[in-house]
Amino acid sequence: AVLILAFIGMASILFFIVYALAFRKTPLMERLESFAPETKESYIEKPPSAFQKFLGGIGEKMPLGPEHHGRYTRLLIAAGMRKNSLPIFIGSKIVLAVVLAGAYYLLYGLPFEKDSMTMAILTLIFFILGFLLPSYWVGRKAKRRQLQIFYDLPDFLDLMTVCVEA
Repeated sequence: AVLILAFIGMASILFFIVYALAFRKTPLMERLESFAPETKESYIEKPPSAFQKFLGGIGEKMPLGPEHHGRYTRLLIAAGMRKNSLPIFIGSKIVLAVVLAGAYYLLYGLPFEKDSMTMAILTLIFFILGFLLPSYWVGRKAKRRQLQIFYDLPDFLDLMTVCVEA
């Protein structure tokens, strides 16, 4: 039994070593795959979900000045989102602000907070925090996308030069 277990153990180790070496990608294949999209469905626009429709309905009712509209649109485009997702973004800001403030007020403020002024100030802070979090998230996503473009641009230009020269 010990010999059989030792044989199975050595065979499995040898199998994993051969598998790792035989199916290893070359650096060229890894570089080419880095340019390919993650999924083929990434370019197909999915229909909005019920929650997105709900957020869009709330966002469309929110009046925006032209300066805010342009700033949010530029931010969404820089993050790689579609321009028509602006109502969903505005709706998410409003819903998150109300949910965070309401959650604090109902779950902690009413049962545990003795001072009503402190409770009101903290509720307002959570409301403002909920309103600003989606903008922060989209801003970070835009910076991450710009950094990715910055690092991928030399490889792209190199491949374009090779294609043009060919």
